[in-house]
Formats: sequence, C-alpha cells, structure tokens
Amino acid sequence: MDKALKSAFNAEMDSAINLFRSQHFKECFAHLERAHILGQRSYLHHLQSHWWMLKVGIKINDQREVFGQFLRLLGSAGSLFGIIPIGNTGGANVSPTKSMEIPTDLARYFTKDRRRKFSASRVLLLLFTALTLVIGGYSAFCL
Repeated sequence: MDKALKSAFNAEMDSAINLFRSQHFKECFAHLERAHILGQRSYLHHLQSHWWMLKVGIKINDQREVFGQFLRLLGSAGSLFGIIPIGNTGGANVSPTKSMEIPTDLARYFTKDRRRKFSASRVLLLLFTALTLVIGGYSAFCL
C-alpha cells in the first residue's frame, strides 16, 4: 500500500474509531465503509475494517451485520490473492462479491494498477489466520 493510500485509509479509520468511542455508530460505519474501499487490497487493512464493522454491529445489536461481518472476516482472505470486488463498501447490506462505483473523492487512490501478485507470504498469512480462527472457535466451543 503506497503512502497516500495508507494515509487516507488511516484517516478514515481514525475518524471511525473516534466516532465509535463517542457512540456515533451510523457516522462511524460510514467512515468504515470508506476505509474498506481504501484498504480492501491489503489483507490486514481489509481485516481491520471488517473487525470494526463487526464491533459496530455488536454495539447496535444488528444481528444481520454481526453475522455478515463474521463471514466477511473469513472472506477477507481473498485480498491475499487479489480476489476483491472493487469499490465494495463491506457492510452486510451489500453482497460481498458486488463491485461498486468508487466515490469520486477516493478515485484518485485507484489510478494505478495496484493488483497484487501471488506470494508465499500471503499464503502463510492466510494459513495463520485460518488456524487462529479455528483454534479460537474450538476454544470458545470447548470452554
């Protein structure tokens, strides 16, 4: 992720987190959607946006959002392989496979071809995440 894109992602996440802390969840979620658009090509940033969307879903007691974000946390591994729907806002109110128009103010971050190449580090990160989710789920089930 280049500096400008990372800076824009971090600005959206900072706004979202501040709004989350002040319990302005609707506005928070709007910034998380923008962060998702910006960060979905980076696995960890993609994961971060879905994690915070899950937290919002829990806070507002939106079971559809919570379930949708659990699925999207697993599906975010697609960004390791460049399998992402460009412009998708990441909420449970849209299909996780639907490409969407990028907002005009964010389009400048997508002018270069930023498609990622397959790499061993991505595979290892995917395996680590899967293992963590399996162990976490097993631990929660057994306790």
